[in-house]
Amino acid sequence: MIEWIDVGDVTPPRNRTLLCYCPEWSETGYQVAKWNGKEFYYAEQVNDMFSETVEKWAIFFEAD
Repeated sequence: MIEWIDVGDVTPPRNRTLLCYCPEWSETGYQVAKWNGKEFYYAEQVNDMFSETVEKWAIFFEAD
């Protein structure tokens, strides 16, 4: 089960792959991204508004 954390409750780890819940950003409502210490981001984002739409985040465990 994914453990969702509300934005503002806990600072995300820097440069770690995260799954972000952002229902206003995309059709699926989710985006894989990172936290740079100030905001959520991902390489292909089309503008700087992505971080503002993130409501919750979870650590995304990658397969080894």
